[in-house]
Amino acid sequence: MIRTAAFLLALPTLGFAHPHIFVDTDMILRVDEEGALYEVELAFAYDEFFSLLIIEDMGVDPDGDGILTEAEKAKLFGFDVANWPDGFEGDFYVGVNGENVSMQRSMAIGLDVVDGKLVATQTRPIPFVDASLAVIRQYDPTFYVHYTLQNVSVEGPCESNVDAHDPSAGDRAVEEALKTVSDDVIDTLELGIYYADTIRLTCSAGS
Repeated sequence: MIRTAAFLLALPTLGFAHPHIFVDTDMILRVDEEGALYEVELAFAYDEFFSLLIIEDMGVDPDGDGILTEAEKAKLFGFDVANWPDGFEGDFYVGVNGENVSMQRSMAIGLDVVDGKLVATQTRPIPFVDASLAVIRQYDPTFYVHYTLQNVSVEGPCESNVDAHDPSAGDRAVEEALKTVSDDVIDTLELGIYYADTIRLTCSAGS
């Protein structure tokens, strides 16, 4: 989702198993009349510090007043979906029967600045999976980015059920995982899932 900023890849690791970028997410799940989940819309509000880094890196807002012109917004538009590296899943996962569904890349549809935070909106097609079987999570496997799910809504004949993660349980799981590997491979661990909320959909009969 945000790995596309070249400077982000160059940022030093300030500590392992601790996030350094914080993102609030609003999510809209779209389900058709047959009960197939076919699209997600995600609005990401990045923390003020990271927003400032992006703005400075892209060379916009030279006067530093935090107010972007339409031309400056246009320059930033799509920064979060451009040039995804190979294997990057966009920090968004839909599982069915224990397997993650392969999805196309996201498409940028909006960019704004709200209270000092960059808010980037994107849509992503989902290959028409049975909504009632879908297990949906948003997380960065490396836990460099921490997502907070603010709102989930559904357009279609289903309702969302959010099972919020337990931070204490996540901490314990991470501690146990860290005990199993040596220091030279510690950065290969995928720890973000332990801090991910889980979303399931309940669909009306006949959908």
